[in-house]
Amino acid sequence: MGFSGFSASLCVVGLILVLSGGGCEGKANDNLRFITWSDFTARRARPLLTVKCRNNTTKVIVVDKNGGGDSDTIQGAVDMVPVQNKQRVKIQIRPGIYREKVYVPASKPYISFIGSQIRSDDVVITWHDKASDLDSNGFRLGTVRTASVTVESDYFCAAGITIENSVVARPGVPGMQAVALNINGDKAMFYNVRLLGAQDTLMDLSGTHYFNQCYIQGSIDFIFGGARSIYQVKGLILIILIIEITVIASIQMLGISV
Repeated sequence: MGFSGFSASLCVVGLILVLSGGGCEGKANDNLRFITWSDFTARRARPLLTVKCRNNTTKVIVVDKNGGGDSDTIQGAVDMVPVQNKQRVKIQIRPGIYREKVYVPASKPYISFIGSQIRSDDVVITWHDKASDLDSNGFRLGTVRTASVTVESDYFCAAGITIENSVVARPGVPGMQAVALNINGDKAMFYNVRLLGAQDTLMDLSGTHYFNQCYIQGSIDFIFGGARSIYQVKGLILIILIIEITVIASIQMLGISV
């Protein structure tokens, strides 16, 4: 289903989302407590070359790994966002495989990662850390620090991308936890996003979030954390307080392949 085929309104467990049709580079939201449909789209086809926009319009930063954008890395685009920014910043990611770890700090809310409107596997963010790996000081990373993408900011949203941890792990082997996405801000939304991994793929750590038409792949504890999130798949809505094994058992009992 393409972006144009989705429209909804939702207000539940403190997660406030408003999705509707509309323009994408108009005036910034008057009320930033809402995520609107336009926060998931970006019509610009050329790089902005500056983060500053006129008339208080939404900012767009283009990422192109081949050098045709404002940044050739996603982390570079995140770094361009002002600290404590007060308006939506759309990071439009052109097709390609981006081999990097990405960190969105709590000090940078209202960021959108926007990939392909047709195929979420056209834009891939991938890395390969696992819990038993050592950092530069010789300490084990542990599960939390393995994430390919970590989002600590509020009102983050992503659409049309794949986030992967490429570690190949046999289920249950110690030290092989390898997180693809660690989300621990609040009020984030993911639409048509693929999360790929083996063990501990999605760390839905805290906050209230909404996952719509997402594909989540893994083996053991592939969705875990303490968040209160909504997972909507093919019209069925699951409102889940995530408690590792409990959530996986509940999903399997419902016959849903996540």
